[in-house]
Amino acid sequence: MNADSSRISFGKYFDYKELEKIVSEIQSKYNFVEIGTLGNSILGKSIPRITIGKGKTSIFYIGAHHGMEWITSALLMQFTKDFCEGYRNYSSVFDISTRVIFETRKLHIIPMLNPDGVDYAIHGLEKSNVLKERLIKMNGGNDFSRWQANARGVDLNHNYCCGFKEYKIIEKSF
Repeated sequence: MNADSSRISFGKYFDYKELEKIVSEIQSKYNFVEIGTLGNSILGKSIPRITIGKGKTSIFYIGAHHGMEWITSALLMQFTKDFCEGYRNYSSVFDISTRVIFETRKLHIIPMLNPDGVDYAIHGLEKSNVLKERLIKMNGGNDFSRWQANARGVDLNHNYCCGFKEYKIIEKSF
């Protein structure tokens, strides 16, 4: 793919507004992509879910668990655009046909799981934020550039109930 307007700039921050713009672009450009929502963030931002493919095997890509990791959202959106263009143009990714991937896999892409945290890390807190004083205290100041948590201060990937502890026990037996 040529370096043109379809490329996402990694030299600037990728915030929620930019995500919305790219998701809308993908929705209007590729009729084989399903756009939905995982739900809403604490501050009411829709958490986009992008589904590509119709295979039985599901693969999940999740970006921006942590607010300061906004670049993972940009990478996933560039991957999504590249895959969609590859599918449209009958091209391959690492010698694997995008058409084969589309028929055998279902890609679920959650590009920005933590849109509130991303916007805190990039833009700081809005003056109208009702949690402002609490968050500043939790953060140890007004610089949110290294903020990881969501709008309430919860570190999302520390709250999965998917057997991490059990896996660590099994892992030690190998």
